[in-house]
Order: sequence, then structure tokens, then C-alpha cells
Amino acid sequence: LTFERISSWVCELRMSYPEGKIPTILLCGNKTDLIAERVISTEMGQQMALKEGVGYIETSATSSSSVSECISRLYSGIKVQYLQSLRQKTENSSTSTVNSL
Repeated sequence: LTFERISSWVCELRMSYPEGKIPTILLCGNKTDLIAERVISTEMGQQMALKEGVGYIETSATSSSSVSECISRLYSGIKVQYLQSLRQKTENSSTSTVNSL
């Protein structure tokens, strides 16, 4: 079952990132339109996300439910990381300039 492998995937993803960097991770429960076939409850998904320290959302590609929100949340997380990275580079460059004077 895919759900059972989430922890190891999150761990692998975090380990693959440079030290001090945190990847944007959003756990996405999909196919929410297939209620009768559902195996993982919303609560289970939320608990897993909380345990792993990641975001959580449920979507359905068939009904387009929350797909745009999922993409927006991922984009926002990546944008925040990018802006923080730029800010750090600017601060480091300013510090280097001051220290060389």
C-alpha cells in the first residue's frame, strides 16, 4: 500500500536535500470522489501529515476538487523557499562585503 511507504519517501526526500534546506512537501490524498472504495480516511491522512511535518490536502482529478488549491499550495511553498534563499544570499553577500572592508 502506498500509504505505508510515505514515511520512507519523506525521509529519502529530506535526505536528498542540501543540509539546512527543507523541501516543500504536501501529502495529497487523491480520488476522493471514490467514497465507497476509500481505504485511507481523512483523519489517517491528516495524522500522517502531522507525524511527518508536511501539509495535507485531499483532491479528485475526476471532479477537479481541490486540484488548483493543491498546486497553489505547492507553488506557494516553493516560492517562499526561493525568496528565503535569495534573502540569505543577499545577506551573506552583504556580510562578505562588510568583512572584506
